[in-house]
Amino acid sequence: MKYIKSKNGYALVLTLIVVLFITMFSGVVMGALMSETKVNREKEDETVGVYLAQAGLEYALRMLEKNEPIPNGAQFQLYTQDNKEYAYTIERFDHEEIVAIGVIKSDGNIILESSLIKAVIEDDGKVIIQR
Repeated sequence: MKYIKSKNGYALVLTLIVVLFITMFSGVVMGALMSETKVNREKEDETVGVYLAQAGLEYALRMLEKNEPIPNGAQFQLYTQDNKEYAYTIERFDHEEIVAIGVIKSDGNIILESSLIKAVIEDDGKVIIQR
């Protein structure tokens, strides 16, 4: 039996194996980065939604001080950026309670409604903010 003693092609096979492993590793890293980016974007939207709700609550409290009514369910668009509309909704507005929700829309579809922020107005006029 004859053994092939030539090593021609050995470098090519080794190079292909190394390239294959690098490609597989790159795919795993890219997948992890894409997932992390998505999580960060969602967390950013949640944070912005809370700030929007706080802005709505502050606006409603000012309107209450001025004795100007706001209809329940009124939505106020603040600004648009990167095809997203940022707004808040006043869900409830009366002399006992104010409820505001931050809203982010993309192409007309709601992509986030933040947890509501509520202000309870006591008899003595003290305002208690609840999340």
